Amino acid sequence: MGPPVGKLDIATVVRASQAISGQIERGKLVETLITVAVPIGGADRGLLILLADGVERIEAEARMIGGEVAAVDCEAPIAEALLPISLMREVVRTGEHVLLHDTLRPNPYSADPYLRAEPPRSILCLPLLKQAKVAGVLYLENVLAAHAFAPDRIDALKLLAAQAVISLENARLYSELQEREARIRRLFESNIIGIYFFDWTAKARIRAANDAVLKILGCTQQDLESGKVSWDDLTPPEYRASDEQAVASLRATGSCGPYEREIIRKDGVRVPVLIGGAFFEGARHEGVAFVLDLTERKEAELRQKILVDELNHRVKNTLATVQSVCAQTLRSAASPEAFQEEFNDRLWALSQTHNVLNQRGWQGAGLREILETVLAPHRRAVDMPFDIRGGDVRLGPASAVALGMAFHELATNALKYGALSTPSGRVSVAFGVAASEQLQIVWQEFGGPAVQTPGRRGFGSRLIERSLPAQLHGEVHLDFLPQGLRCEINASLAEICRI
Repeated sequence: MGPPVGKLDIATVVRASQAISGQIERGKLVETLITVAVPIGGADRGLLILLADGVERIEAEARMIGGEVAAVDCEAPIAEALLPISLMREVVRTGEHVLLHDTLRPNPYSADPYLRAEPPRSILCLPLLKQAKVAGVLYLENVLAAHAFAPDRIDALKLLAAQAVISLENARLYSELQEREARIRRLFESNIIGIYFFDWTAKARIRAANDAVLKILGCTQQDLESGKVSWDDLTPPEYRASDEQAVASLRATGSCGPYEREIIRKDGVRVPVLIGGAFFEGARHEGVAFVLDLTERKEAELRQKILVDELNHRVKNTLATVQSVCAQTLRSAASPEAFQEEFNDRLWALSQTHNVLNQRGWQGAGLREILETVLAPHRRAVDMPFDIRGGDVRLGPASAVALGMAFHELATNALKYGALSTPSGRVSVAFGVAASEQLQIVWQEFGGPAVQTPGRRGFGSRLIERSLPAQLHGEVHLDFLPQGLRCEINASLAEICRI
């Protein structure tokens, strides 16, 4: 049970105090405290109770078993079966210790359920005071002996309680520090963002960095450790002024807000980044910085600008096309009614081609898809399919629009005057790529009325013979053969895919 009452020597108390102060981890500390307090106090059972947000909770228990003290696993809320709660709360309320030399004699806590059951003979309850506030209590009891807690043992326990409060606070701070370090370590090792540690006394040398930074810099950890990588080497001349402002902010406030700049990789490639940093607390030359690679964002911004520019260009071209179609249709229309019908049909053909391109993000469209889309209403009108043959070829946006308009004019002419104006007529559309990488498209009509060369060229003929070759940078031959109209289109495959 520890040294006899009245025989507690100073060396025992010093060793106990050192054992408590030597623990920094909370779990080990509370176990050490209770296992030291029980024999020092002359108790055979003890509880360490700590307060959190005003709620008492048992953190540790120790018992004397066979002359040796042993910790008991007992992390639990307080309960009437474990200690006299009214006595413990009086200590919490007053901040003064309570000592019962003999619980068999009447005392202010005799009505407590714990003491009315099978009470221990002696009880001592000490407050753990932190800046005059109760942070917890040390509860000790001796089952058999009255007057178990002698004055010198109480004084020693008060000394250990004071040491325990200091050690508990140190353990809390240590735990918070470990948690912060763990969070930083997880962030560092996750490589979600680039993190590096710098030292301004060594020519802005980067001392350590995670893999995300190494990837941005295009170097290895060995390059950093050897001191070969310095901030001056990474900085393009035009960013030195902004870096000097960041350094001034660091020295004045201990941190600098994020700013954009470029970093020169080891291979000479420039990488756009967002960067910010801060000195370590109490240090004016060492700190931590973060780096975020902005390459994808900059590329997205460039793509967005290109798309906006392309949209503006496309809108202007579309308006110009509509204006031209309107003027040409008005010039050749026989009446206002004819103008309205022809103009609406041509706008429809233009819109259908635009719909196909919209579905493809204006990255181009297949020749067969353009043909089938534009010719669909004409097929329904004559209740017969066009004969379309050829492997598909991808067209650029401008080429798709130009060919879509041309196919519409050819189909409209065939339906009004050509092969599709008679039940026996038919149209063949064949296309393919020649050995010279030339795309050839042949529109041939059969079985219609005899064809004669028109005395006057209408809108469709002018579009096909004049506008189409210019738009495709190719050649167009429109032949009015007696057996049927033939239109041959030849253009460079590379050119027709590009525009």
